[in-house]
Amino acid sequence: MPLATGAAEPSAAPPRPSFWSRLRFKIIAPYLALAIILAVAGSFFLARVFAERLHERLLSQLWEAGHRATDEVVYVERELLATLRAIARTEGVADAVLAGERSRLHRLIYPIAANAGCDFVEIVLPDGQGLYSLHRQETITSPLNYVSTAGLPSYADWTPFQKILSIRQDDIGDKFAGLASAPWGPAFYISGPIRRSGRTVGVVLVGISLERLARRMAGQGDPLLGTPPAAPTLFSTRPAEVTLYDAQGRVLATTFQDIPTATLQISPDFFRLVTRGQAGPDFFYPGRRLTLHGEALEEAFGILEARHGEEDMAVFSVALPGYQREMLFIQSALAILFALAVLAVILLGLWISARIVQPVSALVRAAYRVERGDLRQKVFVPTGDEIGLLAHAFNRMIQGLRIKEYIRDAFGRFVSRDVSESILRGAIRLDGERRTASMLFADIRDFTRLSEEYDPEDMVRILNEYFTAIVEVAQSHGGTVNKFGGDSTLVIFGAPVSCPDHAERALETALEMRQRLARLNAERLTRGEVPIRMGIGINTGEVVAGTVGSADRMEYTVIGDAVNLSARVQGLNKEFPEYDILISEYTYQALLEPERYVLRSLGKVALKGKSEAVGIYAVLDRSVGDDQRRGTTE
Repeated sequence: MPLATGAAEPSAAPPRPSFWSRLRFKIIAPYLALAIILAVAGSFFLARVFAERLHERLLSQLWEAGHRATDEVVYVERELLATLRAIARTEGVADAVLAGERSRLHRLIYPIAANAGCDFVEIVLPDGQGLYSLHRQETITSPLNYVSTAGLPSYADWTPFQKILSIRQDDIGDKFAGLASAPWGPAFYISGPIRRSGRTVGVVLVGISLERLARRMAGQGDPLLGTPPAAPTLFSTRPAEVTLYDAQGRVLATTFQDIPTATLQISPDFFRLVTRGQAGPDFFYPGRRLTLHGEALEEAFGILEARHGEEDMAVFSVALPGYQREMLFIQSALAILFALAVLAVILLGLWISARIVQPVSALVRAAYRVERGDLRQKVFVPTGDEIGLLAHAFNRMIQGLRIKEYIRDAFGRFVSRDVSESILRGAIRLDGERRTASMLFADIRDFTRLSEEYDPEDMVRILNEYFTAIVEVAQSHGGTVNKFGGDSTLVIFGAPVSCPDHAERALETALEMRQRLARLNAERLTRGEVPIRMGIGINTGEVVAGTVGSADRMEYTVIGDAVNLSARVQGLNKEFPEYDILISEYTYQALLEPERYVLRSLGKVALKGKSEAVGIYAVLDRSVGDDQRRGTTE
């Protein structure tokens, strides 16, 4: 059924006969062949995407398992520290060490060790000779079966013992962690001094077997403490297998069952690769692929970090089974079937194409008139089928073109969608209005030096990468990107759209800009390019917001002393190069929840154009946890 169109016919009409012939030909032959090719190619692409998603999920599982293992080491360290402190501070222990009374030490230490569930306790004299040793006979299954002995003849070569005797102490304290290979097996120890009247009379070492530590790191629970295995999470449905390695790549402990340790062993070079990969700015987790009993596993490695532990003390790995190829083949087959179904739909559409040619002609004529600049066109829709929906979409497109033409003719080019929508609603007064807003002024540091190092074409590319990153961040927090001035950017919060938390939005934008710039710099470093440094200044105050310009071109902007002060605050990044985000005292006062951020007061600073000094704060980060420092630090 043909469609009627409004407005008068223009003098010229589209070449209808040749158009009809080309349309039928494209529908029947070339387009059909192209649709088949695209359907098949799209199916294979879908299979590839699905495989990548599965791989990403596996990486997420490994990441979660690695962090859980690292967190468990921290928990074990805290437990051993608590036991060590209890032993060292128990009344009578120091006297028993001085007197060499092993039986008395056993009466004092055994209840503490049994209640804490630790595996080993060593009491060593300052000369390195063992005085008292308490070992669990079965480290995994027996909670109370301990054996006490006089210990080893010498502990002088144990690293945790050596650190205590060297009287090393820093802001963490005088307790040290380390690994020890003893006749009863490899163990993880925490060492600390036993003092009497300020003098070190002995050393206490509290430890856990590496076999038990590996089970806890893998989330397999701890029968001795009654801890159940870790519950499945979003990314992990089964516990990972954990293996601990020494600096020579030998296996110290593993949760794998019935696997020869030689199969799991790594080389010393790979051990050094792991330690180097997790030090410095280019942080990464090395990994490898294993095949055990016909099952493919992905293994990721990390450093075993502990209190005062040596960097190359040990490394650990978490291993999870990968998704089998058969699953990917099944998904590929499903993708091919999906492509065939799409192809069947296309063929059906081609079969009925002849029935839609007639009403499409009305849309073609209307589109031809629009192409010639006649935006008065409107297609009348007599049907409710798909052609009717297409006609409705055409009418909405014409309405959008009219709106764009209206904005272009009446207001010029505006910098943000919020501004354009506010203009169309009449929410922006052309003669200006007073608003309390926060202005974020961002500038690239050492821009002149960068300009000298790079060609103009490269500088344009660098600025485009930089502005793309910060504009996306600003708009995601409701900011209006007002101006680009060479390497500087002005972002407004609170105008034209009012928001009570404009100061928080500005700070969140600045912090996320810092993160986005860090990711951008990481990409630049991989390309061998120097990183970009940025300075941000934020000020809050009353401004006049509105459109300024000539009759031919207008621009929405904000004017006032508060805007100038934001640029002055940004300029202070040169005086305080150790900080990249500075805010004025007025922004600090406008924050609804200043305790959400870690701020540092830089005192009152005299600024150009201000008769009185202005308080300046450096934004360090967001506050994390109740036990972290919050608010302003002097």
